[in-house]
Amino acid sequence: MPPRGKSTDAYDRFWEASVSRIGPAVPSKAGSKLDRWKSGNGQLRIACYVSDHIRCMAMCRQTLCMGTETGLVRTVDVTSGAVVGEYQRGSHLPLAPITTLHFDDAAVVAGDAHGNINAWTAKLPGSWGVASQPQKILIQDGGRKAHSGAVTGMVVLKNACLASASEDGTVVFWSRLSRAEKLISEIRRVPMLLDTPVTALCAAPDSTSSTGVQAVFAAVKNGTICRVQENGKSSIFVKSSRADISCMALVPSNDTLLVAFVDGSINILNSETGEITITFDAFHRGAVKDLHVIRPIPAADNAAPRFITTGADGRVCVWSAEGKPLWGLRGLSSQQLAACSNSDGIFASGLVLNPSHPGNAVLNRSWKEDRDAYSRGSEIAPACEGVVSMDFSTPEGVAATGC
Repeated sequence: MPPRGKSTDAYDRFWEASVSRIGPAVPSKAGSKLDRWKSGNGQLRIACYVSDHIRCMAMCRQTLCMGTETGLVRTVDVTSGAVVGEYQRGSHLPLAPITTLHFDDAAVVAGDAHGNINAWTAKLPGSWGVASQPQKILIQDGGRKAHSGAVTGMVVLKNACLASASEDGTVVFWSRLSRAEKLISEIRRVPMLLDTPVTALCAAPDSTSSTGVQAVFAAVKNGTICRVQENGKSSIFVKSSRADISCMALVPSNDTLLVAFVDGSINILNSETGEITITFDAFHRGAVKDLHVIRPIPAADNAAPRFITTGADGRVCVWSAEGKPLWGLRGLSSQQLAACSNSDGIFASGLVLNPSHPGNAVLNRSWKEDRDAYSRGSEIAPACEGVVSMDFSTPEGVAATGC
């Protein structure tokens, strides 16, 4: 733990956290924004925090959307840290951890561990607020909830329809998120082989074109990847792997498929043939928990940052297009580490603020002692989870070694 500072908050409490950058030494000069992205030469700061455990995250411009263990969905402005929206199911319903999110200017869509999919829409683009119940509920024919198992993936297709996958072994294509409809109905439900649980979902290349049948890639429990079309057709794209697949993403720049496994390995596949084109260097010691494609960063060469992964080892890694680790963060929680990015930097959950340890107690409540920084009744603030950011928006910033 780094040395304790002397500053306290408005309630006379200390705040403590420990996280550090890993990788080659940063250059003495900051360089261009792309150079700072490559080297991790930015400002390490806490973007926001919640008194809950963050399960997943999504981002749109400067607004971060988080889903928590207790079923709360919160949107936060990452520049100021201010909460701009909060969404949850009715208080009379059982708590359900949020397992996956879709977030853009128009809507927040959340899937949970009980198989529910709920949506909240903005009155105006980017205009949010507080909602105690969902504005749209995705249900099966007959009024049943979207899935009978935890929702493991969601993706919005080119035609603005939503596709979802679940541990119940199905992929479902839904109607468009229309403001006029209270209930969003399913178009088609496609069962996987032997109802095998789906562990990851992403768009297929056809989903990025203006014509043709929409399709998704779905990874099932035995490591097989299936290509599932909106018309109900399903075919095996890649046969079972040596390990289960934990997450996938389509790389928009070249329509390749990025696949991560529970053993920590990562591959890039040709989305037409399924052949491995790039095998990433070894980095994570354990399952890859989350995978994110960096899109806004201008990339002049293959050494530019392209991907972010998080692992069960509590580490975050920024990768080049060649599958080489550039730099990362360590010291984060290993439970369900999530990451995302915008043009200014990366964001990762799992930063334990004010961890429980012998020092997390009242330092001194005696009125007889001097009221200096360490004996004025100060105490450690309650434990919570923060989102740590590596910010590259300021050219003069040099990466911190910890915070």
